[in-house]
Amino acid sequence: MIRSHRRTAGESRWLKVLGTLNEYQARLFVADKALDQGRGGVTRLSELTGMSRTTIAKGRGGFEQQEKTGGGGTGANPGGGWRT
Repeated sequence: MIRSHRRTAGESRWLKVLGTLNEYQARLFVADKALDQGRGGVTRLSELTGMSRTTIAKGRGGFEQQEKTGGGGTGANPGGGWRT
């Protein structure tokens, strides 16, 4: 299937939002969009946003980690300080 490399109106709209996010938020946002697009989504969004595929994959990993832990925590165990 051949896809057009032209931006749709929806893509232009969320690219404006993307410009207002910090680096971590942008990775999560683009990773979510890539998951929504399915196969080829990471490649398409890499071309569209200029983010590397590995950066988007890291965002996808962070997004999946948040779903597992139920929030934006660090994944550290409570009371997990230095051993003495």
